[in-house]
Amino acid sequence: MSLTFYIPNDSSRHSVEFLRRKRAVLGARAFARGFQQKAISDAELLFPHFESCIVPGAAPEDLVSREWLFVAGLDLSGQGRRGTCLLVLGVSPGAKRIRVPVDVQFGAWSGQQIARQVAYALRRWNVRHTKIETNALQGTIIEMLELEDPTLELSGFTTSWNKRDPELGLPSLDREFERLQWRIPHPHYDTPDCQCDFCTWIRQMRNYPAVDNSDGVMACWFAREAAVELGPGLEDIVDTEEEEEFGQWRWSVRRGERNSWSLGTVRERTWRLR
Repeated sequence: MSLTFYIPNDSSRHSVEFLRRKRAVLGARAFARGFQQKAISDAELLFPHFESCIVPGAAPEDLVSREWLFVAGLDLSGQGRRGTCLLVLGVSPGAKRIRVPVDVQFGAWSGQQIARQVAYALRRWNVRHTKIETNALQGTIIEMLELEDPTLELSGFTTSWNKRDPELGLPSLDREFERLQWRIPHPHYDTPDCQCDFCTWIRQMRNYPAVDNSDGVMACWFAREAAVELGPGLEDIVDTEEEEEFGQWRWSVRRGERNSWSLGTVRERTWRLR
């Protein structure tokens, strides 16, 4: 198979051999997008309805209240790579179980740093339950977290065949996005190159699977699994007027008419769920 590359003047950095190795590491789709400027198609995205749930300009605190329940997911990475990710998810009380991500943190932390950082965030949001990726670090991290705060409720989550399961795995997240079961605050919506942790997570979700790292995607999945344990979700009830109105806003977003649903209206509708 022949490969055609655009090689910049700095051939020491972008030799054909370098690009071949990069393609092997990233995979064909991510390489085509990052190095050959070939955009990924909507058909290849795993979460094509994620954009429908974004609330431009909203901060997490705009969309939740103290009455909400909070859960979390923790994806673990080895020290040295900024790949450990904690995502805290707000879940509305009642039958609807609307999900709102309220805190996302990435870090290249040691075991003790993970325990301190995570325990602080879980206490801040009064997190009810946390799902932690099952890997070689999990047992140690759980022990450290329990020493930091014995009241934390923690459990492991094993990823294998279930990752691609349409009912239980990552694909099932998009069904929830399509049903508008999520509200995604995006305070830096007008700053597309923002490098904060929350915006980094949003980019991972928008572009998955054509991403360099998917730690935020995995943490989101773990948090959703913790939320599922709280009870039934939006699929178990009939749509109401407020959901229909939010649906109208969703379609206007797709047409680029982002001002047709104001942040004030989003707040008003969200307060009805509390």
